[in-house]
Amino acid sequence: MSDLNQRVFELLGLLHQAPGSASAWGRFLDGLRAAISPDTVALFAAQPRKDRPGLLAGSGLGVSSIHLGDFLRPSVPHPSAPEVPLGAVHEIPANSPGFLKTGLFREALEPAGVLPGPGLLVVTERDARHVLSAVLILPTTPRWRPSANDRALLERLAPHMVLARRLHRRLAEHRRDSEALLAAFDQLVLGVVFLDGRMRVSYANQSAAELLGVRAGFAPSESLTGVAQDERTRALERLLRSERGELRARVYTHPEDGRPLQVLVTPFRWPRSDGMEQERFARALFIGDPKQQTGDPIGVLRARYGLTRGETRLALLLLAGCSVEEAARLLRISVGTARGVLKQVFDKTATNRQSALVRLLLTGVGQIRPGAGEGPQP
Repeated sequence: MSDLNQRVFELLGLLHQAPGSASAWGRFLDGLRAAISPDTVALFAAQPRKDRPGLLAGSGLGVSSIHLGDFLRPSVPHPSAPEVPLGAVHEIPANSPGFLKTGLFREALEPAGVLPGPGLLVVTERDARHVLSAVLILPTTPRWRPSANDRALLERLAPHMVLARRLHRRLAEHRRDSEALLAAFDQLVLGVVFLDGRMRVSYANQSAAELLGVRAGFAPSESLTGVAQDERTRALERLLRSERGELRARVYTHPEDGRPLQVLVTPFRWPRSDGMEQERFARALFIGDPKQQTGDPIGVLRARYGLTRGETRLALLLLAGCSVEEAARLLRISVGTARGVLKQVFDKTATNRQSALVRLLLTGVGQIRPGAGEGPQP
């Protein structure tokens, strides 16, 4: 194997680990710089999207990654930018006027002692007008110049860099989607449990985890493939399994205090070709716990609808079946005052009748955990 082929092979091994892992991207940049010259820096720069800052990660820069603003686009549009195709290796001339004007060079590279060229650039992502992400090789000493072998190395790696960047973005988007969905599950009073094909727990939301006395989240893969069961599976079996080992939709009695737990099991309808999904996520288990449903209705009402303490107390008395007159007597206020407070409750909850308010409180507030809606916690 030639020296060039050997270097490409080793770098591809690092690059294939990069999608979804910032540390693996760093190892690839370290390897790329080592394969070219210690008198260079190997950089990955990604253009910001919407309100997100741009990202700069580098080897030989003195820092692993920093966040900056809109730095790939120069203050004056670079005339050659539309001409640099995706996956192409582009030469950065020494002291290129367009590159000198970029925030990337002015804000990050020049203060770190990086020279503005000559260098090499691989476009890993772009739109019709701008380069959105790129891998750059730039000198730190005047004696380095990119050689034909350096360019050949990048040309061999360039298509794989483009694919790795695309996969990285897709994985990041899927991770954000998953985090948003799981955060929504954790806001439900209803316990949500996913079961695999062998009836082992692969996921439990916050309400289910509190009921089972375990940690919320996904079970590790090794507990679903090995002999040892995850703590979530053991807890669910203690709580819900009958002597015959069956799990059906019915009412179970909690072993501690005898409260009824409503349980519903529904299968996932995966296509036949999705064997892996069927194996890990075969059924969804929903658990209604009256202890969770009572929760903290005062806190939920005040947080969700902005009710005052007096408005919340009146709403809860109406929910308990009291008339306005009975609620006024219990609150030691006049009936007229109670009706005025009730009108304020109607305004804040967008209802206009007592029956509609009670239905809202039963079907809305009771399904959201106290303190929910604040977003996922770090």
